[in-house]
Amino acid sequence: MLLLGFLALTSTLRAQSTDHNYPIGKRSITVPFTYENGFLVVNVTLNRTFPLRFILDTGAEHTLLTKPEIANILGLKLGKRFTIQGSDHKRDLAAYLTRNVHMSMGDLQFPRQSLLVLEEDYFRFEEFSGVAIDGILGGNLLIRHAIRIDYRRRTVTFTRADRFEPPKARYTQLPLKFYRNKPYLEVDVELIPGEVIPVRLLLDTGAALPLMLYTETHPDLDLPPSVIRGNIGQGLGGFLTGFLGRTQEMNMDTAFQLQDLVTYFQELPPGVDTVNLYNRNGLLGNRVLRRFDVIIDYGKQHIYLRPNKYYRRPSEFDRSGLVVVGGGVSFHKYRVFAVLPDSPAAAAGLLPNDELLSVNGLPASMYSMSGIQRQLRKKVGKEVRVKVRRGSRILQMRFTLRDLI
Repeated sequence: MLLLGFLALTSTLRAQSTDHNYPIGKRSITVPFTYENGFLVVNVTLNRTFPLRFILDTGAEHTLLTKPEIANILGLKLGKRFTIQGSDHKRDLAAYLTRNVHMSMGDLQFPRQSLLVLEEDYFRFEEFSGVAIDGILGGNLLIRHAIRIDYRRRTVTFTRADRFEPPKARYTQLPLKFYRNKPYLEVDVELIPGEVIPVRLLLDTGAALPLMLYTETHPDLDLPPSVIRGNIGQGLGGFLTGFLGRTQEMNMDTAFQLQDLVTYFQELPPGVDTVNLYNRNGLLGNRVLRRFDVIIDYGKQHIYLRPNKYYRRPSEFDRSGLVVVGGGVSFHKYRVFAVLPDSPAAAAGLLPNDELLSVNGLPASMYSMSGIQRQLRKKVGKEVRVKVRRGSRILQMRFTLRDLI
């Protein structure tokens, strides 16, 4: 299940404080993160007392608190109401500005910050990803730094932008463009071999996907020959619908060519102002970025990439056709949210709202959400056995995994 962390304000928010304090004598601070279901999750403390979990999201313009009840507990004063555009670009959502919040990640301090507090928890992260999330660290906090993301060691290193020195060797430098605190990378994609399409992509660590392309934003961005239709994820404000397929090749300058990438295709609703989206054609998420050691230099507007051990791993997609969500106290109670037509799960007779009791002989509650998904992405030909509750009935089912795209 894909989730997106990007958003856009439909009204103007004046630039807020981006103060940051490094310990005396230090120009860099390294902070650990956990890589959970395609997201970079860091520990953040608000007002020196309240430990929370935030997604590090280069695709978000502003930092926000997703759970309004936390603002109530902290006694944060909510000010002006803003309208936020949802990830489907259709629904308008509400958030309130709060000022002078102290934030910290380890030894890195962000005093006097302004946050947006969502009016409701529109994300529902726990349900759809199994990841407990309280907020998003957006571009307004990242803009004065160079950040190095090490996906192997699970660390992110913040360096003062005015003290950052480019790496001396083994990294490839590519230019970035910035708009509203967000980085954009220009690459070439081939949906059909030999037909090269230049596209502008949002560099989005808040997206648990390889690549998303917006059809209709370029005359040659047509769907590839083999796609399936369905829900392509849960974003801010609702489900995204579209198509799933593969991009034959993506070229990042002349240095890196990535083949056969799982790609999500979304058609933007009529009337969406692509100028507000910086005329982008899609976004590049963590499932591609994690193939590299990544340095984003906000100050000089460059990205530095160095392939790591994940670079040549194949781009995998669910082979069952099941969309699973979590519930219960610890979100380890799983049910089927949707079943893709003509998929192995559909042929086996699984239906939406079936409760998963066991997967391959183990109680479903023993799996994390990512563990469930790993079972559904195993090799072609692997048999998956599930026990489900449907109303008062207990049913045993099995199906054989196959490539859907």
